[in-house]
Amino acid sequence: MTFFERREYWDDRYTTDTEPFEWLLPPANFKEAMSTMLRSEMSILIIGAGSSTLAEELYISNFHKLTNVDFSPVCIELLNERYERLGFERIKNVVQDICDMNELADGSYDAVVDKATLDCLLCDETRFGLALAQIDRVLNADGVYVMLSIAPPEPLILPLLVGTLGTTWAVEWRQVPTSDIANELFLYTARRVPVSPNSLLRQSDAEHAQRRLSDPSARVGGVEDTGASGGDDEAAPSARQRVHRGDNKRGSSKRLIAQQ
Repeated sequence: MTFFERREYWDDRYTTDTEPFEWLLPPANFKEAMSTMLRSEMSILIIGAGSSTLAEELYISNFHKLTNVDFSPVCIELLNERYERLGFERIKNVVQDICDMNELADGSYDAVVDKATLDCLLCDETRFGLALAQIDRVLNADGVYVMLSIAPPEPLILPLLVGTLGTTWAVEWRQVPTSDIANELFLYTARRVPVSPNSLLRQSDAEHAQRRLSDPSARVGGVEDTGASGGDDEAAPSARQRVHRGDNKRGSSKRLIAQQ
């Protein structure tokens, strides 16, 4: 277990540093991109909220159904005091370990937003899996998981998402501009894709992916470029097969259709 996973480390940090701190990027730098994946009426859960101003930035942009969770009670008390002072009392703050969010009901959120929280668990595959299972549980059937991460799609994030999520999901990613040339940042979105008993992708959002599956050259492991069109519809590939098509130009939007 790394020190990032220890509650005592964060309690000590938030006791000595009470000012807002931003991992990776200030919310203003990626809020516009994130807002295209969310709707103002959504019930949104921010996991591992920390002392970030992300919830305030979203609230100012008319996202008012917001809940922060963090496993540090010192952090949550800090947020409560700050929101009362700034007039953001409608934002809920709850002490919860993202690997066991037992106070949150199944299917109770339209979106889960993660600003580098699961990055802290990349060295612990067990806890990474537990956290994803909890995200899966608290999201409703049409929910979306939005993740800002320093980790690239391959070989890290896509295999972990595909190997852990317990239903069929569509995962898209885009590169987020940053002035720090040492770090590339990525914004991921994951949504469930309903399947029939014959494992065919059925919803309209998956129709393009379904057409692409008819192209034999697409049936190799990797990532699919969503910017092109394909041929006739065919059955989806077997379990855990990934779809690959197109180039891997940096900054382009990609989709990976994963089946369990």
